Amino acid sequence: MRDDHGAHTNESALAERRASAGGALLRRLRSGSGLLLDWLLPVVCASCERPLPPGSREPAPRGWCEACAAALPGLDARRCSVCGEALGQSGPAICPRCQAEPPAFDRTIVLADYAPPLDHLVQAIKFDGQSALAAPLGRLMALAALRACLAGSRPGFDAIDPKPAAIVPIPMAPARLSRRGYNQALLLARPVARALGLRIAPAWLRRVREGAPASSLHAAERRSALAQAFIAQRVAPGATVLVVDDVMTTGATLQAAAFALKAAGAAVVVNCVAARTPSHGPATVETPALHSEPEC
Repeated sequence: MRDDHGAHTNESALAERRASAGGALLRRLRSGSGLLLDWLLPVVCASCERPLPPGSREPAPRGWCEACAAALPGLDARRCSVCGEALGQSGPAICPRCQAEPPAFDRTIVLADYAPPLDHLVQAIKFDGQSALAAPLGRLMALAALRACLAGSRPGFDAIDPKPAAIVPIPMAPARLSRRGYNQALLLARPVARALGLRIAPAWLRRVREGAPASSLHAAERRSALAQAFIAQRVAPGATVLVVDDVMTTGATLQAAAFALKAAGAAVVVNCVAARTPSHGPATVETPALHSEPEC
């Protein structure tokens, strides 16, 4: 008598082994040097668009040629450890503005200046639908974050090591997210999360006010528009939060996000941005009327 149940079990086990073997092969193709995939799908530099040698990963991250990765404007600039604004070659590590009016966030990690070619790359990701460029840029941000970790315990950053800690990408309002189809901050955050071994917690921060595009507003208008833009929720009490965004200009967006996160229980908020524009005014904003929701 035929054992249909046993036969079905054996077939299921065989299918699982085949699926597992296929997945293992795909992982092997994607890992290591990735030579086969590079030959089949040649990779070009995210900046100069010249083909990269198959399997090339060092010293530049995957998706960048060595020359472009090393030549980003402001890559090695001395910056305020709090707001990330470029400083002179000597003097305090915190700019006068942050000393006079400390912002809600504790530190800012900046990859480079918002200048060519980085500004064109950010705009292509943000406005031209070229979301595939976010992963190479995120890998460079991950290197900047790792360098900051190795640089020692600076104010507000030494708490990145203790848990709980998580990465929070700056969220988009639902209507704008629907129009764009993706959140560029989330795409940038993924390589950073992998490099630091931290989880991404997008539910910790929610955007509830869209307003006009930040690039069309003056500093004071931007601060006012963002005063009640975010709701923080489900934040682990005492957590260190690494907030990821593409560009920091006045700091108003990151300031409003930090206010909301700390009101909901975060202890330390560190920003990690791809690009920093020259400051156009105080990094701080008036303390907004905050909203927080209980964990559910």
